[in-house]
Amino acid sequence: MRTRNSLLNVITALGGQILSIIVGFIARLVFVRCLSQEYLGLSGVFTNVISMLSLVELGVGPAMTFALYQPLAQNNIKKIKGLMQLYRKAYIAIGGIMFTAGLLFMPLYPFFITTQVEIPHLNAIYLLYVCNTAISYFYSYKRSVLEADQKKYQYNILHYFIYTVVNIAQIIGLLVTKNYMVFMVIQIVFTWLENIIISKLADKQYPYLKDKKVEKLPRETKDPIWRNVKAMVFHKIGNMVVTSTDNLLLSKFIGLAAAGIYANYYMITSALNKVIMQIFNSVLASVGNLNVSSGLEKKRQVYRRLLFLNFWVYSWTTAGLLCLLQPLVQIMFGPEYLFDDFTVCAICASYFTMGMRKAILTYKDASGLYYRDWFKPLLEAGVNLVVSLFLLKCFGAAGIFLGTIISTLGVSAWIEAYIVYKDVLCYPFFRYFLDYFKYAAITLAVCGISYAVCALLPAGMTSLALKIIVVILLPNLLIGIVFYKTDELRYFLKLTKKLRKK
Repeated sequence: MRTRNSLLNVITALGGQILSIIVGFIARLVFVRCLSQEYLGLSGVFTNVISMLSLVELGVGPAMTFALYQPLAQNNIKKIKGLMQLYRKAYIAIGGIMFTAGLLFMPLYPFFITTQVEIPHLNAIYLLYVCNTAISYFYSYKRSVLEADQKKYQYNILHYFIYTVVNIAQIIGLLVTKNYMVFMVIQIVFTWLENIIISKLADKQYPYLKDKKVEKLPRETKDPIWRNVKAMVFHKIGNMVVTSTDNLLLSKFIGLAAAGIYANYYMITSALNKVIMQIFNSVLASVGNLNVSSGLEKKRQVYRRLLFLNFWVYSWTTAGLLCLLQPLVQIMFGPEYLFDDFTVCAICASYFTMGMRKAILTYKDASGLYYRDWFKPLLEAGVNLVVSLFLLKCFGAAGIFLGTIISTLGVSAWIEAYIVYKDVLCYPFFRYFLDYFKYAAITLAVCGISYAVCALLPAGMTSLALKIIVVILLPNLLIGIVFYKTDELRYFLKLTKKLRKK
Protein backbone atom coordinates (compact mmCIF):
# COMPACT_ATOMS: atom_id res chain seq x y z
CA MET A 1 0.00 0.00 0.00
CA ARG A 2 2.89 2.36 0.71
CA THR A 3 4.23 1.83 -2.80
CA ARG A 4 0.77 2.19 -4.35
CA ASN A 5 -0.04 5.40 -2.46
CA SER A 6 3.40 6.83 -3.20
CA LEU A 7 2.98 6.15 -6.91
CA LEU A 8 -0.49 7.71 -6.95
CA ASN A 9 0.87 10.74 -5.12
CA VAL A 10 3.85 11.03 -7.47
CA ILE A 11 1.84 10.56 -10.68
CA THR A 12 -0.83 13.12 -9.79
CA ALA A 13 1.75 15.53 -8.43
CA LEU A 14 4.04 15.31 -11.45
CA GLY A 15 1.17 15.50 -13.93
CA GLY A 16 -0.36 18.45 -12.11
CA GLN A 17 2.95 20.23 -11.72
CA ILE A 18 3.78 19.89 -15.41
CA LEU A 19 0.35 21.26 -16.27
CA SER A 20 0.83 24.13 -13.83
CA ILE A 21 4.24 24.94 -15.32
CA ILE A 22 2.75 25.19 -18.80
CA VAL A 23 -0.13 27.34 -17.60
CA GLY A 24 2.17 29.40 -15.36
CA PHE A 25 4.58 29.95 -18.25
CA ILE A 26 1.78 31.29 -20.44
CA ALA A 27 0.62 33.50 -17.55
CA ARG A 28 4.19 34.81 -17.09
CA LEU A 29 4.43 35.71 -20.79
CA VAL A 30 1.13 37.60 -20.57
CA PHE A 31 2.35 39.25 -17.35
CA VAL A 32 5.56 40.48 -19.01
CA ARG A 33 3.69 41.75 -22.08
CA CYS A 34 0.95 43.55 -20.10
CA LEU A 35 3.05 44.96 -17.23
CA SER A 36 6.56 46.40 -16.91
CA GLN A 37 9.77 44.70 -15.77
CA GLU A 38 9.43 46.48 -12.41
CA TYR A 39 6.14 44.71 -11.68
CA LEU A 40 7.92 41.39 -12.20
CA GLY A 41 10.58 42.40 -9.69
CA LEU A 42 7.91 43.70 -7.31
CA SER A 43 6.15 40.33 -7.40
CA GLY A 44 9.39 38.59 -6.41
CA VAL A 45 10.17 41.06 -3.62
CA PHE A 46 6.66 40.94 -2.11
CA THR A 47 6.71 37.16 -2.25
CA ASN A 48 9.97 37.16 -0.28
CA VAL A 49 8.64 39.71 2.23
CA ILE A 50 5.53 37.57 2.79
CA SER A 51 7.82 34.56 3.28
CA MET A 52 9.47 36.45 6.13
CA LEU A 53 6.11 37.27 7.69
CA SER A 54 5.08 33.60 7.36
CA LEU A 55 7.45 32.87 10.24
CA VAL A 56 4.41 33.28 12.48
CA GLU A 57 3.32 29.84 11.24
CA LEU A 58 6.09 28.55 13.53
CA GLY A 59 6.36 25.19 11.78
CA VAL A 60 3.06 23.91 13.17
CA GLY A 61 2.27 22.19 9.84
CA PRO A 62 5.29 19.86 9.58
CA ALA A 63 5.25 19.08 13.31
CA MET A 64 1.54 18.25 13.27
CA THR A 65 1.78 16.12 10.13
CA PHE A 66 4.55 14.06 11.74
CA ALA A 67 2.41 13.67 14.89
CA LEU A 68 -0.41 12.17 12.77
CA TYR A 69 1.68 9.33 11.22
CA GLN A 70 1.42 6.93 14.15
CA PRO A 71 -2.26 7.44 15.14
CA LEU A 72 -3.31 7.09 11.49
CA ALA A 73 -1.29 3.88 11.14
CA GLN A 74 -2.95 2.56 14.32
CA ASN A 75 -6.42 4.01 13.48
CA ASN A 76 -6.42 5.84 16.82
CA ILE A 77 -9.47 8.06 16.13
CA LYS A 78 -9.48 9.61 19.59
CA LYS A 79 -5.92 10.88 19.19
CA ILE A 80 -6.49 12.03 15.60
CA LYS A 81 -9.48 14.13 16.68
CA GLY A 82 -7.46 15.69 19.48
CA LEU A 83 -4.56 16.53 17.21
CA MET A 84 -6.80 18.06 14.54
CA GLN A 85 -8.63 20.16 17.14
CA LEU A 86 -5.27 21.46 18.37
CA TYR A 87 -4.22 22.13 14.78
CA ARG A 88 -7.43 24.05 14.03
CA LYS A 89 -7.00 26.40 16.97
CA ALA A 90 -3.37 27.00 16.11
CA TYR A 91 -4.07 27.90 12.49
CA ILE A 92 -6.95 30.25 13.26
CA ALA A 93 -4.58 32.13 15.57
CA ILE A 94 -1.81 32.04 12.97
CA GLY A 95 -4.04 33.53 10.27
CA GLY A 96 -4.94 36.44 12.55
CA ILE A 97 -1.34 37.01 13.63
CA MET A 98 -0.18 36.85 10.02
CA PHE A 99 -2.55 39.62 8.98
CA THR A 100 -1.56 41.80 11.94
CA ALA A 101 2.16 41.27 11.27
CA GLY A 102 1.60 42.24 7.65
CA LEU A 103 0.01 45.52 8.69
CA LEU A 104 2.83 46.30 11.11
CA PHE A 105 5.45 45.59 8.44
CA MET A 106 3.87 47.94 5.90
CA PRO A 107 6.11 50.97 6.72
CA LEU A 108 9.24 48.82 6.29
CA TYR A 109 8.82 47.02 2.95
CA PRO A 110 9.83 50.11 0.81
CA PHE A 111 13.37 49.64 2.20
CA PHE A 112 13.76 46.58 -0.06
CA ILE A 113 12.66 48.36 -3.24
CA THR A 114 14.94 50.41 -5.48
CA THR A 115 13.35 51.59 -8.74
CA GLN A 116 13.35 54.55 -11.10
CA VAL A 117 9.77 53.85 -12.22
CA GLU A 118 6.80 54.90 -10.09
CA ILE A 119 4.42 52.03 -9.30
CA PRO A 120 0.93 53.22 -8.30
CA HIS A 121 -1.05 51.76 -5.37
CA LEU A 122 1.98 50.03 -3.81
CA ASN A 123 0.38 49.81 -0.36
CA ALA A 124 -2.84 48.35 -1.77
CA ILE A 125 -0.89 45.71 -3.74
CA TYR A 126 1.10 44.82 -0.63
CA LEU A 127 -2.10 44.45 1.42
CA LEU A 128 -3.54 42.09 -1.19
CA TYR A 129 -0.43 39.88 -0.81
CA VAL A 130 -0.91 39.89 2.97
CA CYS A 131 -4.62 39.03 2.67
CA ASN A 132 -3.93 36.16 0.27
CA THR A 133 -1.42 34.62 2.68
CA ALA A 134 -3.57 35.13 5.79
CA ILE A 135 -6.63 33.56 4.10
CA SER A 136 -4.56 30.52 3.10
CA TYR A 137 -4.28 29.47 6.76
CA PHE A 138 -8.01 29.17 7.39
CA TYR A 139 -9.43 25.66 6.81
CA SER A 140 -6.12 24.52 5.27
CA TYR A 141 -5.23 22.53 8.41
CA LYS A 142 -7.49 19.67 7.25
CA ARG A 143 -5.18 19.11 4.29
CA SER A 144 -2.62 17.66 6.69
CA VAL A 145 -4.74 14.60 7.49
CA LEU A 146 -4.90 13.68 3.79
CA GLU A 147 -1.14 14.12 3.45
CA ALA A 148 -0.30 12.16 6.59
CA ASP A 149 -2.65 9.35 5.50
CA GLN A 150 -0.77 9.00 2.17
CA LYS A 151 -3.71 10.43 0.21
CA LYS A 152 -2.09 13.58 -1.09
CA TYR A 153 -3.13 12.59 -4.61
CA GLN A 154 -6.67 13.72 -3.79
CA TYR A 155 -5.43 17.16 -2.82
CA ASN A 156 -3.14 17.24 -5.88
CA ILE A 157 -6.02 16.76 -8.30
CA LEU A 158 -8.06 19.56 -6.74
CA HIS A 159 -5.13 21.94 -6.26
CA TYR A 160 -3.83 21.77 -9.82
CA PHE A 161 -7.30 22.04 -11.29
CA ILE A 162 -7.92 25.25 -9.33
CA TYR A 163 -4.41 26.50 -10.13
CA THR A 164 -5.15 26.12 -13.84
CA VAL A 165 -8.49 27.91 -13.53
CA VAL A 166 -7.03 30.80 -11.51
CA ASN A 167 -4.21 31.32 -14.03
CA ILE A 168 -6.66 31.40 -16.92
CA ALA A 169 -8.78 33.93 -15.01
CA GLN A 170 -5.68 36.05 -14.27
CA ILE A 171 -4.60 35.97 -17.93
CA ILE A 172 -8.04 37.20 -19.00
CA GLY A 173 -7.99 39.84 -16.25
CA LEU A 174 -4.58 41.17 -17.35
CA LEU A 175 -5.47 41.20 -21.06
CA VAL A 176 -8.71 43.09 -20.38
CA THR A 177 -7.62 45.52 -17.64
CA LYS A 178 -3.77 45.48 -17.55
CA ASN A 179 -4.26 46.05 -13.82
CA TYR A 180 -2.06 44.26 -11.26
CA MET A 181 -4.65 44.64 -8.49
CA VAL A 182 -7.22 42.70 -10.53
CA PHE A 183 -4.57 39.99 -10.91
CA MET A 184 -4.22 39.75 -7.10
CA VAL A 185 -7.96 39.87 -6.28
CA ILE A 186 -8.53 36.84 -8.53
CA GLN A 187 -5.78 35.00 -6.64
CA ILE A 188 -7.40 35.73 -3.26
CA VAL A 189 -10.83 34.50 -4.34
CA PHE A 190 -9.51 31.16 -5.55
CA THR A 191 -7.25 30.68 -2.49
CA TRP A 192 -10.33 30.91 -0.27
CA LEU A 193 -12.34 28.58 -2.54
CA GLU A 194 -9.63 25.89 -2.56
CA ASN A 195 -9.40 25.82 1.24
CA ILE A 196 -13.18 25.46 1.58
CA ILE A 197 -13.31 22.51 -0.84
CA ILE A 198 -10.36 20.75 0.85
CA SER A 199 -12.10 21.09 4.20
CA LYS A 200 -15.28 19.49 2.82
CA LEU A 201 -13.27 16.66 1.22
CA ALA A 202 -11.54 15.83 4.52
CA ASP A 203 -14.84 15.93 6.42
CA LYS A 204 -16.39 13.47 3.98
CA GLN A 205 -13.59 10.89 4.34
CA TYR A 206 -13.02 11.41 8.06
CA PRO A 207 -16.51 12.26 9.38
CA TYR A 208 -15.30 12.07 12.98
CA LEU A 209 -13.43 15.35 12.36
CA LYS A 210 -16.81 17.09 12.59
CA ASP A 211 -17.45 15.75 16.10
CA LYS A 212 -17.63 18.54 18.63
CA LYS A 213 -16.84 16.18 21.49
CA VAL A 214 -13.05 15.98 21.51
CA GLU A 215 -10.98 14.86 24.48
CA LYS A 216 -8.08 17.04 25.53
CA LEU A 217 -4.67 15.70 24.53
CA PRO A 218 -2.45 14.56 27.41
CA ARG A 219 0.74 16.44 28.14
CA GLU A 220 2.98 13.59 26.95
CA THR A 221 1.39 13.93 23.48
CA LYS A 222 1.58 17.73 23.27
CA ASP A 223 5.11 18.21 24.63
CA PRO A 224 6.95 16.56 21.68
CA ILE A 225 4.77 18.56 19.26
CA TRP A 226 5.61 21.90 20.87
CA ARG A 227 9.28 20.90 21.08
CA ASN A 228 9.26 20.33 17.31
CA VAL A 229 7.31 23.56 16.76
CA LYS A 230 9.91 25.54 18.74
CA ALA A 231 12.69 23.96 16.69
CA MET A 232 10.83 24.78 13.48
CA VAL A 233 10.88 28.48 14.42
CA PHE A 234 14.63 28.45 13.88
CA HIS A 235 14.32 26.35 10.74
CA LYS A 236 11.80 28.81 9.34
CA ILE A 237 14.04 31.79 10.07
CA GLY A 238 17.08 30.16 8.50
CA ASN A 239 15.25 28.94 5.42
CA MET A 240 13.64 32.34 4.95
CA VAL A 241 16.98 34.14 5.04
CA VAL A 242 18.67 31.69 2.67
CA THR A 243 15.84 31.44 0.11
CA SER A 244 14.56 35.01 0.28
CA THR A 245 17.74 37.06 0.47
CA ASP A 246 18.74 36.44 -3.17
CA ASN A 247 15.90 38.61 -4.47
CA LEU A 248 16.18 41.13 -1.67
CA LEU A 249 19.95 41.61 -2.11
CA LEU A 250 19.58 41.91 -5.87
CA SER A 251 16.82 44.49 -5.47
CA LYS A 252 18.64 46.51 -2.79
CA PHE A 253 22.22 46.54 -4.09
CA ILE A 254 21.85 46.05 -7.85
CA GLY A 255 18.30 47.26 -8.54
CA LEU A 256 14.71 46.12 -8.94
CA ALA A 257 15.34 45.48 -12.65
CA ALA A 258 18.03 42.90 -11.73
CA ALA A 259 15.55 41.22 -9.42
CA GLY A 260 13.14 41.13 -12.36
CA ILE A 261 15.79 39.50 -14.57
CA TYR A 262 16.51 36.90 -11.90
CA ALA A 263 12.76 36.26 -11.59
CA ASN A 264 12.78 34.70 -15.08
CA TYR A 265 15.69 32.38 -14.28
CA TYR A 266 14.07 31.57 -10.97
CA MET A 267 10.80 30.78 -12.72
CA ILE A 268 12.56 28.04 -14.70
CA THR A 269 14.70 26.62 -11.87
CA SER A 270 11.84 26.75 -9.37
CA ALA A 271 9.54 25.04 -11.88
CA LEU A 272 12.00 22.15 -12.10
CA ASN A 273 12.40 22.15 -8.33
CA LYS A 274 8.65 22.05 -7.86
CA VAL A 275 8.32 19.08 -10.20
CA ILE A 276 11.09 17.20 -8.42
CA MET A 277 9.81 18.16 -4.98
CA GLN A 278 6.52 16.48 -5.85
CA ILE A 279 8.39 13.17 -5.88
CA PHE A 280 9.86 13.65 -2.42
CA ASN A 281 6.75 15.26 -0.93
CA SER A 282 4.68 12.40 -2.32
CA VAL A 283 6.78 9.73 -0.58
CA LEU A 284 7.17 11.66 2.70
CA ALA A 285 4.09 10.13 4.35
CA SER A 286 5.11 6.65 3.17
CA VAL A 287 8.59 7.12 4.67
CA GLY A 288 6.91 8.32 7.87
CA ASN A 289 4.77 5.18 7.90
CA LEU A 290 7.89 3.09 7.16
CA ASN A 291 9.73 4.59 10.14
CA VAL A 292 6.97 3.64 12.61
CA SER A 293 6.31 0.15 11.21
CA SER A 294 9.53 -1.32 9.68
CA GLY A 295 13.00 -2.45 10.71
CA LEU A 296 16.40 -0.82 10.26
CA GLU A 297 17.49 -2.71 7.15
CA LYS A 298 14.30 -1.78 5.27
CA LYS A 299 14.84 1.89 6.18
CA ARG A 300 18.41 1.72 4.87
CA GLN A 301 17.35 0.03 1.65
CA VAL A 302 14.68 2.64 0.90
CA TYR A 303 17.08 5.47 1.78
CA ARG A 304 19.77 4.22 -0.64
CA ARG A 305 17.20 4.09 -3.42
CA LEU A 306 15.88 7.53 -2.56
CA LEU A 307 19.40 9.03 -2.46
CA PHE A 308 20.21 7.56 -5.86
CA LEU A 309 16.96 8.94 -7.27
CA ASN A 310 17.85 12.32 -5.70
CA PHE A 311 21.22 12.31 -7.46
CA TRP A 312 19.83 11.14 -10.79
CA VAL A 313 17.13 13.76 -11.18
CA TYR A 314 19.30 16.66 -9.99
CA SER A 315 22.34 15.62 -12.03
CA TRP A 316 20.19 15.34 -15.16
CA THR A 317 18.29 18.59 -14.62
CA THR A 318 21.43 20.55 -13.66
CA ALA A 319 23.02 19.52 -16.96
CA GLY A 320 19.82 20.58 -18.73
CA LEU A 321 19.78 23.99 -17.03
CA LEU A 322 23.42 24.62 -17.84
CA CYS A 323 22.77 23.97 -21.53
CA LEU A 324 19.32 25.53 -21.91
CA LEU A 325 18.85 28.40 -19.44
CA GLN A 326 20.40 31.12 -21.57
CA PRO A 327 18.72 30.26 -24.89
CA LEU A 328 15.35 29.71 -23.20
CA VAL A 329 15.40 33.06 -21.37
CA GLN A 330 16.55 34.86 -24.51
CA ILE A 331 13.80 33.35 -26.67
CA MET A 332 11.04 33.78 -24.08
CA PHE A 333 11.85 37.23 -22.73
CA GLY A 334 14.54 38.81 -24.93
CA PRO A 335 18.32 39.45 -24.70
CA GLU A 336 17.81 42.32 -22.24
CA TYR A 337 16.72 39.73 -19.64
CA LEU A 338 20.01 37.75 -19.73
CA PHE A 339 22.64 37.39 -17.01
CA ASP A 340 26.27 36.69 -17.93
CA ASP A 341 27.41 33.05 -18.30
CA PHE A 342 29.32 33.00 -15.00
CA THR A 343 26.21 34.05 -13.06
CA VAL A 344 24.20 31.34 -14.82
CA CYS A 345 26.81 28.72 -13.82
CA ALA A 346 26.52 29.93 -10.22
CA ILE A 347 22.70 29.62 -10.40
CA CYS A 348 23.02 26.03 -11.70
CA ALA A 349 25.56 25.07 -9.02
CA SER A 350 23.31 26.54 -6.31
CA TYR A 351 20.38 24.58 -7.74
CA PHE A 352 22.34 21.30 -7.50
CA THR A 353 23.76 21.81 -4.01
CA MET A 354 20.35 22.74 -2.61
CA GLY A 355 18.68 19.88 -4.49
CA MET A 356 21.01 17.15 -3.25
CA ARG A 357 19.60 17.61 0.26
CA LYS A 358 16.16 16.25 -0.66
CA ALA A 359 16.65 12.58 0.29
CA ILE A 360 18.24 13.46 3.63
CA LEU A 361 15.52 16.02 4.42
CA THR A 362 12.79 13.54 3.52
CA TYR A 363 14.09 11.06 6.09
CA LYS A 364 14.74 13.79 8.65
CA ASP A 365 11.23 15.27 8.32
CA ALA A 366 9.55 11.85 8.27
CA SER A 367 11.36 11.03 11.54
CA GLY A 368 10.36 14.30 13.23
CA LEU A 369 13.97 15.26 14.03
CA TYR A 370 13.40 19.00 13.82
CA TYR A 371 14.76 19.72 17.28
CA ARG A 372 18.10 17.93 16.76
CA ASP A 373 19.53 20.73 14.59
CA TRP A 374 17.54 23.76 15.80
CA PHE A 375 20.74 25.87 15.72
CA LYS A 376 21.66 24.94 12.14
CA PRO A 377 19.32 27.34 10.26
CA LEU A 378 20.57 30.38 12.20
CA LEU A 379 24.19 29.45 11.54
CA GLU A 380 23.42 28.83 7.87
CA ALA A 381 21.56 32.14 7.55
CA GLY A 382 24.41 34.07 9.15
CA VAL A 383 27.05 32.46 6.92
CA ASN A 384 24.88 32.95 3.82
CA LEU A 385 24.23 36.64 4.49
CA VAL A 386 27.82 37.56 5.37
CA VAL A 387 29.42 35.57 2.53
CA SER A 388 26.85 36.75 -0.03
CA LEU A 389 27.43 40.43 0.88
CA PHE A 390 31.20 39.94 0.61
CA LEU A 391 31.08 38.05 -2.70
CA LEU A 392 28.51 40.50 -4.06
CA LYS A 393 31.21 43.17 -4.05
CA CYS A 394 33.64 40.87 -5.86
CA PHE A 395 31.43 39.08 -8.40
CA GLY A 396 28.20 41.07 -8.58
CA ALA A 397 25.01 39.05 -8.89
CA ALA A 398 26.95 35.76 -9.11
CA GLY A 399 28.37 36.38 -5.64
CA ILE A 400 24.90 36.08 -4.09
CA PHE A 401 24.45 32.57 -5.49
CA LEU A 402 28.01 31.57 -4.57
CA GLY A 403 27.20 32.61 -1.00
CA THR A 404 24.21 30.24 -1.01
CA ILE A 405 26.42 27.38 -2.23
CA ILE A 406 29.03 27.98 0.48
CA SER A 407 26.48 28.20 3.30
CA THR A 408 24.73 25.03 2.08
CA LEU A 409 27.88 22.93 1.81
CA GLY A 410 29.58 24.46 4.83
CA VAL A 411 26.68 24.20 7.24
CA SER A 412 23.39 22.57 6.25
CA ALA A 413 24.26 19.55 4.15
CA TRP A 414 26.62 17.80 6.56
CA ILE A 415 24.69 18.63 9.77
CA GLU A 416 21.42 17.25 8.35
CA ALA A 417 23.20 14.14 7.09
CA TYR A 418 24.97 13.57 10.43
CA ILE A 419 21.64 13.53 12.28
CA VAL A 420 19.93 11.14 9.84
CA TYR A 421 22.91 8.78 9.62
CA LYS A 422 23.29 8.67 13.41
CA ASP A 423 19.67 8.67 14.65
CA VAL A 424 17.73 6.96 11.85
CA LEU A 425 20.02 4.83 9.69
CA CYS A 426 22.79 4.01 12.21
CA TYR A 427 25.36 4.40 9.43
CA PRO A 428 28.96 5.61 9.95
CA PHE A 429 28.99 9.28 8.92
CA PHE A 430 31.90 9.00 6.46
CA ARG A 431 29.58 7.06 4.12
CA TYR A 432 27.68 10.29 3.48
CA PHE A 433 30.81 12.10 2.27
CA LEU A 434 31.77 9.19 0.05
CA ASP A 435 28.32 9.12 -1.57
CA TYR A 436 28.02 12.91 -1.88
CA PHE A 437 31.39 13.54 -3.50
CA LYS A 438 30.97 10.53 -5.78
CA TYR A 439 27.64 11.85 -7.00
CA ALA A 440 28.95 15.45 -7.24
CA ALA A 441 31.98 14.38 -9.32
CA ILE A 442 29.80 12.37 -11.70
CA THR A 443 27.41 15.33 -12.02
CA LEU A 444 30.32 17.65 -12.88
CA ALA A 445 31.45 15.25 -15.60
CA VAL A 446 27.90 14.84 -16.96
CA CYS A 447 27.42 18.62 -17.06
CA GLY A 448 30.78 19.20 -18.74
CA ILE A 449 30.21 16.61 -21.46
CA SER A 450 26.64 17.77 -22.10
CA TYR A 451 27.67 21.44 -22.29
CA ALA A 452 30.56 20.64 -24.64
CA VAL A 453 28.26 18.73 -27.00
CA CYS A 454 25.63 21.50 -26.97
CA ALA A 455 28.31 24.14 -27.62
CA LEU A 456 29.10 22.45 -30.95
CA LEU A 457 25.57 23.09 -32.19
CA PRO A 458 24.85 26.28 -34.19
CA ALA A 459 22.57 29.06 -32.92
CA GLY A 460 18.85 29.31 -33.68
CA MET A 461 15.57 27.50 -33.00
CA THR A 462 16.82 24.32 -34.68
CA SER A 463 19.80 24.36 -32.34
CA LEU A 464 17.51 24.74 -29.33
CA ALA A 465 15.50 21.70 -30.41
CA LEU A 466 18.70 19.69 -30.83
CA LYS A 467 19.98 20.85 -27.44
CA ILE A 468 16.76 19.71 -25.80
CA ILE A 469 17.20 16.27 -27.37
CA VAL A 470 20.82 16.17 -26.17
CA VAL A 471 19.97 17.05 -22.54
CA ILE A 472 17.13 14.53 -22.48
CA LEU A 473 19.24 11.65 -23.76
CA LEU A 474 22.93 12.25 -23.07
CA PRO A 475 22.97 12.81 -19.25
CA ASN A 476 20.71 9.79 -18.68
CA LEU A 477 22.85 7.66 -20.98
CA LEU A 478 26.02 8.65 -19.12
CA ILE A 479 24.45 7.99 -15.71
CA GLY A 480 23.08 4.65 -16.94
CA ILE A 481 26.54 3.59 -18.15
CA VAL A 482 28.15 4.40 -14.79
CA PHE A 483 25.47 2.78 -12.59
CA TYR A 484 24.01 0.01 -14.75
CA LYS A 485 25.20 -2.75 -12.35
CA THR A 486 23.94 -1.17 -9.13
CA ASP A 487 20.95 -2.47 -7.16
CA GLU A 488 19.41 1.01 -7.05
CA LEU A 489 19.26 1.41 -10.83
CA ARG A 490 17.95 -2.13 -11.28
CA TYR A 491 15.18 -1.46 -8.76
CA PHE A 492 13.94 1.60 -10.64
CA LEU A 493 14.15 -0.22 -13.99
CA LYS A 494 12.01 -3.05 -12.58
CA LEU A 495 9.56 -0.54 -11.12
CA THR A 496 9.31 1.17 -14.51
CA LYS A 497 8.55 -2.15 -16.20
CA LYS A 498 5.78 -2.89 -13.70
CA LEU A 499 4.25 0.53 -14.25
CA ARG A 500 4.38 0.11 -18.01
CA LYS A 501 2.56 -3.22 -17.76
CA LYS A 502 -0.14 -1.77 -15.53
